[in-house]
Amino acid sequence: SLTETEELSSSTFLEAEDAGADDSPLRPLRPCAGSSPGPNLIAVAGESNFSGVRADLSSIAALRSGPWRWKVLLDAAKLACSPGSLDLSHCAADFATVSFYKIFGYPTGLGALFVRHDAAQLLAPQGRPRYYAGGCVSSVSSTSHFMVPRPRLSEWLERGTLHFLGIAALPSQIASVRELGTDGARRRHALAVCREAYLHMRALRHSSGRPLCTIFGHHDAERWWEAQGPTLACIFHFADGSPLP
Repeated sequence: SLTETEELSSSTFLEAEDAGADDSPLRPLRPCAGSSPGPNLIAVAGESNFSGVRADLSSIAALRSGPWRWKVLLDAAKLACSPGSLDLSHCAADFATVSFYKIFGYPTGLGALFVRHDAAQLLAPQGRPRYYAGGCVSSVSSTSHFMVPRPRLSEWLERGTLHFLGIAALPSQIASVRELGTDGARRRHALAVCREAYLHMRALRHSSGRPLCTIFGHHDAERWWEAQGPTLACIFHFADGSPLP
């Protein structure tokens, strides 16, 4: 997570211009009234945890180049679980986060924050910080406001003791995943399994003719392999159409 977002973002709430005019999720966003001209931080989920629906990441470039100077945090925790789905060279996000637990299943409580070089200065110490602890400082005085931050950004963002046991386990987890094949092969396999399950579940019917389940997501999109991750979320129904509790 970003530990100094209160210094990076001047707006907590967002307003949509002409809110209510249509149902489009891509209406222009602007900071709430009274906020400073920027920079402002907005977080975008790359893929839904619930349904696997993926966001149109091409809109990130428009947010960054727009008049409100958005800095974009891409929450890629779910997107990175799909092999070969996260390519930061084709995504203009200023920051991106991933969860190693969601990718490997172990270790828990460990992830990564990717920062663009031109956005790193926004996370660097700005005057006297409101909070610091752990190994993020090189020198500190108990009798004054004197403080020298650690020179590297990754060290400055450190808060408390690192999860060293989890970090030590990462190489073996990465090696285990690579034994399953290339990113492309694993991506095609995951999509094929999900697609086959979706087609079979969609065809299931009760004797009354009602569908057995309602499936959520963009599985029927023209380019479903881009709009939908390998996730199936559904509600099962009784024969009369009422949902199972």
